[in-house]
Order: sequence, then structure tokens, then C-alpha cells
Amino acid sequence: MLCAGLQALPAHAGRSLEQIRYELYKDPSANVEADLRPLAERGDLESKRLLADVLSGSGVGAKMAEAVQLYKEAFANGRGDVLALAGLARQLERNRRLRVQQRDYFRDALGRYQHGYDVRSVTTTLEVSLAYPEFFREGEIERLITLYQRSCLYECYPDIYRASIAEHRGDLAAAEALYIKAMRDDPRAVERYYEMLGDDRDQRFTAFAESQMGNMDDFHPESAQRIGSTLNGMWIEEIPETEEELDLEGQDIAEEGGAPPKRSEQLGPPRVKRQENPNVVAWLDNAIARGSVSAMVAKVNYMSLQSKSYSAESAFELIEKVEESQPLQGKSLRASILMVPGWRTLDPLESQRLSQELIDAGYDRAWLTMGDLYNRGGLDEADQQKSLEIYTRMAENGSAPAFYRMANLYARGRAICHDKVKAYSYGVVAYELGTARARGFLQMLEKEMDPADVQRARATGEEILKGMNL
Repeated sequence: MLCAGLQALPAHAGRSLEQIRYELYKDPSANVEADLRPLAERGDLESKRLLADVLSGSGVGAKMAEAVQLYKEAFANGRGDVLALAGLARQLERNRRLRVQQRDYFRDALGRYQHGYDVRSVTTTLEVSLAYPEFFREGEIERLITLYQRSCLYECYPDIYRASIAEHRGDLAAAEALYIKAMRDDPRAVERYYEMLGDDRDQRFTAFAESQMGNMDDFHPESAQRIGSTLNGMWIEEIPETEEELDLEGQDIAEEGGAPPKRSEQLGPPRVKRQENPNVVAWLDNAIARGSVSAMVAKVNYMSLQSKSYSAESAFELIEKVEESQPLQGKSLRASILMVPGWRTLDPLESQRLSQELIDAGYDRAWLTMGDLYNRGGLDEADQQKSLEIYTRMAENGSAPAFYRMANLYARGRAICHDKVKAYSYGVVAYELGTARARGFLQMLEKEMDPADVQRARATGEEILKGMNL
């Protein structure tokens, strides 16, 4: 009877929680959702927390809404996995709208467990203090930091907590010094420091990055990557491409078997190219030399925007390194690079094939690449209705990159009637959902719009946010 029962079991049982953790350790982008769901549905609280981590990292708003619910179920009003509250708090770092929506929940949750009971509860409370410093007295946070330093054995980040409290009390000089110190261990300090710098943050952050060029190795590799990416993500004056550059690009496309792009009034204004910033490359290269895969991804994306200064071969060399540890992320990069018209590796059909394979494998972000193919006319003439259909579907699921693409399309896209009010509205949503560069995009549009239209667009963006299932 026992043998018969064993024979009746499925040939491939689901992986254990330990096996799933190891898979994510090897490849943080690994698709383990299907393995985690049965464990979470059986009520395992740690599995619910890990599934919430996976879903919240997908970039899809509908999955983020499920992740929020899973975090709360795992926390179980303080009777379950207290680290689930810390996991939820970390999701509020960039998502401003979610931080507002969950304010009352966190205020209540803080009263449902002992803050200094053990290292897990101390860490959780300090993570919550980063999102809601106003909930705590300064002395309470200092006491918890002392406990934290006594009990933490590895990956200890006391400086970022002290920086947040200093910023909250208005001591910006102390906060600045602490955030810079925290960057040595905690990459999150980079974004927090940049946001703290105020309206002239771009100039001040650029000066900071310049001043630290000789000290790069003192920073955590992921901090170095984020410094480079922050520099690259700033909204800068972009240079219109000349007719000669467009002709050369068209020649490359024609030699690969395509047709040169048509220049007509329907295409809208000339495209723009990003100015090169050698400091971006220096910070990213430093992080890459120390093994940062995220820096490799950022460098490939930078190279694709500066295709006349870099070769496709050097981009694919980096992609191969990414694929060693994160095959899905690497495959997605490969699909994107095959759309770069300045390189002779241009192959939109292969890009489409790879994107479809990723979509079939559950890698939802590949839909954005598919939308980009239609947006740029990679498969035929530009089909903005098709690209908008894809972006809209992703946007309905809360994808910040989809909203940002729609904003840019309506602001200056080809083969579409420009609508700056729509562009601004979608830019507001993208910014609120965590796209930092959307801030500069909105500032650019404000210079071109009537104040009344800006107010109307901002109100429309707020309405979109209110109706979303975040």
C-alpha cells in the first residue's frame, strides 16, 4: 500500500522553501512564484512573506496589491512573522502613493508587537521608521539603534536610520553626512540622499559624485551603481539629432535589410539623443569591477543610448555576464539591444521572438519591450495604437515604466498627435509610483504648458491614482 501511494505521487513535487531560497540566491529574477504559491496557500507565513517579496519586485501594480495583502497576512497583526512588516515598509521607499495609503495600517501595526523584543522586532521597527519617522520619538529610535548594533551580526546599517531621524528633525547637515557614510554599507542611502537635497538636487548630487570620484571603492558596489544610475537618470537638456545622424542611422537599418526611416511632418520633431556623461560610466565601471550585476544592466542600457560611442560587441559581452546569474534579466536585455538602430546587430524580429519567450515564461516586463517594438516601428511602420494598447494594459496593472512610456509618447512621440496634458497626467502617475526621472520630465513640460493646463493635468493624474488598485 505504501509503495502504491508513493507511485501515485506527482513525478515532480514542488520545491521546498529552502530550495526556493537557494534558487533566488543564484538568480534574484528567477520565476519561483508557482513554487511559492502552494506553500503560501497552506498558511506558511514565511512563504507568504517571500512570495510578497517576489511579487512586489515584479513591477506590476496588480501583483503589488497582492503582495501588500500577503505581507499583512504574514504579519498577522503582530502574531505572525514580524519581518513581513519590515518587508512591506521597504516597498514604500519609492512608492509615495502606497506610503500615504498604508499610513494608518502602520500606525496600528506598531502597537501590536514589542519593538525591542528581539533582533527581528528591532530591525522591523527601524525599517518602519525610515518610512514614517514621524511616528517615533528621537530617543526611542536611538535606544533601538543601540540594541540593533549589539545584536546585528551582518548587513548592519545603523547610519541610515540615524540619517533619517536627523533629516526628520531638520538637521540637514548631519543627515547629509550620515547618508554619505551610510552609502558605504546600504545602497538605499543614495536615493534618500538625492531626495533630501531639494530643488537643486541635480546640481548638488552631481557635485557630490564629482567630489567622491577618488573614493569609489569606499562605497558599497550597489551604492556605486546607484550613484551612476542617478547621474544618468537626471533630466538634462537633450541634443536634437542632426539630419546627417538620422541618415546614417537609416543607412544602417537599410543595410540590415530594413527600410530607412521616413522624414515627414507626421513623425513630429526630430528625435533627441542624451549627452554623454563620463562620470556615469566611471561609477558604473567601478561597480562592475566589483561584481555588481545591476551595474552591468545599467551600463548596457547606457551604451544603447550612446550607440555611436560604443559597440554592440561590448554590450553583448556584458549581457553574457548578466545571463550567468540572471538569465531572464539577461534575455530581456538581449531583446532590447536587438532594437538599437545604430548597431549592425539590429534584428527586430529576433527581439520580438525573445520577448514572446519571456512573456510565455511569465516575465511580465517583456511586454514593455514588445510595446517598444511597435512604438519605434521595429516590425513595420510605427504603430502607436498597438504600443499604447500594450502600455495601457501594463499601466492598468500599475506599471510605473508603462506610464512613463505613455507620457513620453504623448509628449514627443512619432506618428501620434501630441497631447501635453495627457503626457503630464501620466508623468504624475509615473512619478508617484516611483519613477524618479519623471520629476524632470514634468518640469520640462511645465515650461511648455499654460499653468491652467498643468493644474488640469495634475488633477487628472491624481484621479488616475485614486482609481488604481495599488
